[in-house]
Amino acid sequence: MALYHENAYVKKFKTNISKIIKFEDTYGLILEKTYFYPESGGQLADKGKINNIDVINVIKRNDEIVHIVKNKPKSESVECYINWDRRYDFMQQHTGQHLLSAVIDDKYQSETVSFHMSEEYSFIDIDIPKLGEKTIKEIENEVNSLIWENKVINTFWIDPDKIDSYDIRKQGKYDEKIRMVEIEDVDLSMCGGTHVSEICEIGMLKITNAEKVKENTFRIYFRCGRRALQYFQSINIMINNLSSILSVKRSEIVKMAKKFKKDRENYYHEIENLKERLIDEKLKNIKTNSRKIVYDTVNDIDNNALNYYANQILQTNTKIAILYDTVQKFLLIRQKGNEYNLKEIGNSIISRYSAKGGGSELIFQIVNIEISNLKNEIIERYIK
Repeated sequence: MALYHENAYVKKFKTNISKIIKFEDTYGLILEKTYFYPESGGQLADKGKINNIDVINVIKRNDEIVHIVKNKPKSESVECYINWDRRYDFMQQHTGQHLLSAVIDDKYQSETVSFHMSEEYSFIDIDIPKLGEKTIKEIENEVNSLIWENKVINTFWIDPDKIDSYDIRKQGKYDEKIRMVEIEDVDLSMCGGTHVSEICEIGMLKITNAEKVKENTFRIYFRCGRRALQYFQSINIMINNLSSILSVKRSEIVKMAKKFKKDRENYYHEIENLKERLIDEKLKNIKTNSRKIVYDTVNDIDNNALNYYANQILQTNTKIAILYDTVQKFLLIRQKGNEYNLKEIGNSIISRYSAKGGGSELIFQIVNIEISNLKNEIIERYIK
């Protein structure tokens, strides 16, 4: 007999085992009565203990509630303990979801198309063409105002033939009697989950993120009760740490972050300019001292710049350019003409040093390669 609908606040109870089902490496216990909630309707299953044996899952199977345990109890009579922190957390999240969906439906005529709850976060998907910060703030304010009004929550059962007599926000599948969850003057929905008895028990609801998942559908992540408190605690710690690291007031963190971003962009451009000047200086030296083979090491130059450098080298009398980025462990070999088979040389280096790369007879690139004496290795072994 399932009793969680009669009283969702029962934390411990005594009963007898009526049947034991042997699974592959677990046992399924069916009890004469139970307050354990099985996973259903987006709400996760309860956990807890039966005679000090961990209940690792609760499922509904052929209209029976099955309590999954690793070990079989030694006695038929059992004492059961529901993990109350977990249960109450789910009650807060689930009731919060009803309230959030009702507010969005009422204010924006946007239906909740799905609901997901995990142990760390919950979200709903809603039909809405756009959702900005202003709208999110309006939704949060309305939801929390209703929480603080402490509306009463009622649950009751109706016969299927009476369903048209009720203004139901969210309908679902039904065969026999239908369980209704009503937030006074706010919402009426079909639901088989566990809920708090007064809306103030939600504490507060915080929308933590909203993202577009497809056309006209947004996903809203939210936290209620203790989860909301923990979220604000973590945010507060992070803000205090940033304030300390940046040596600014909390209110000045964003301003300082914008300054750092601008400075970083400026430094990047300055560094790129310096790299270009360095390449130009290297090219002047190469033109002055004509060589058949040019080998050079560079530090942290992007691939485009490296290819540009090699191309400019080959505009001189140089036949082959071998360039190695010591930071990114990137090797580039380019030649003018077809005196050497760079594809053959490159594949041999890859095989020898377990690197990766590819190319043709004219140009070959190798990544993730580290050779202490690269110049001699390539020139003496492959290019003569």
